[in-house]
Amino acid sequence: MHPVSEHRPRQDEERELLAAVVDHVGPLMVLEPDGKIVRFNRAAERLTGREAAEAVGRNLFESGLIPAEQLAEVHRAFTVTKAERRQERALTWYETPDGRRLIGWRGTAIAGEDGHVHHVVVEGLDLTEAHEARVEAENRAAELEGANEELTQFASIVSHDLREPLRVVSGVAELFESRYAGDLDESAERLLAALTRSTERMSALLDGLLAYSRVGRIEEWRAIDVGELLSEVLEGLGEQVAESGGQVLAADLPTVHGDWVQLAQLFQNLIANALKFRGEPAPRIEIRARSEGEHWHFEIADNGIGIDPRNRERVFEMFQRLHTRDAYPGTGVGLAIVKKIVERHGGRIWVEPGAERGTVFHFTVADGAGAP
Repeated sequence: MHPVSEHRPRQDEERELLAAVVDHVGPLMVLEPDGKIVRFNRAAERLTGREAAEAVGRNLFESGLIPAEQLAEVHRAFTVTKAERRQERALTWYETPDGRRLIGWRGTAIAGEDGHVHHVVVEGLDLTEAHEARVEAENRAAELEGANEELTQFASIVSHDLREPLRVVSGVAELFESRYAGDLDESAERLLAALTRSTERMSALLDGLLAYSRVGRIEEWRAIDVGELLSEVLEGLGEQVAESGGQVLAADLPTVHGDWVQLAQLFQNLIANALKFRGEPAPRIEIRARSEGEHWHFEIADNGIGIDPRNRERVFEMFQRLHTRDAYPGTGVGLAIVKKIVERHGGRIWVEPGAERGTVFHFTVADGAGAP
């Protein structure tokens, strides 16, 4: 004869297995449609400090398990779950031996063969760590915002305070030149010219520092037709394009979300860069874009002098110059501003050599209607 246990109905074995599973998951309660508790697992006991014997048979809304201030919210969620057969959620804080825990409760209606709701299963998920991480992220964001604001103010103050002595030096140099021009020898004239150039460069650097610091958070987030934006940028660069004999080609540019002023500056800096660092042929700049999941990938390709692959990261650093001022004037701030704008729009930027010559700047912009 076989042991009796081998003949136990399979249904009993499944019931035991289900009971074991229920007792080893997170907090869980099973309610009848009127709110009476019929199952209260071990995790629910540990969380609430109540024994199952105390909870089972009582109505959830009269058991004291729900804080008084949340009764109406939880009751509404319970009613919606039964009526609309959709999962509703509620958040509750609990004091436990391990400290305060934030539990997210999720209700699921269980219907019988007759189509009516027979039970509502309420599962609890510990969201404490996620909540703490979100609070930490919000605090960090607030700290960064404050730091950015301080940086902007600092840059404005420094720019203002340094401009005053620059204006004095520049004014004295002009006055000296106008009064004593006929009395200066060639060496003195060279020194005076160098002094004037230095003050002009310092003023340009201060302008660049101030522009970089002002690329802060996005103030006006909206849908932007990049084709329309590009037309505005090219209108502003019309004289430079005409002088270089260049052409800028673009087609089928998308609509993205972002800050118009910042994105206009982004395209202006990259196009102006391509016009400046040109070779013997007239500049030819091609602008392309393609969708890549959650981002738009833009390419701005030129036929200019190119960038040494060893400097692909360095070009985006503040005040970095790869050429002498005499060959290509500038402050070395433009691409640093471009990188900051791209990052503010949830993207990244990098540079690669062109297929035959020149440079291709790649950058991505988050494809979404909300700020990053």
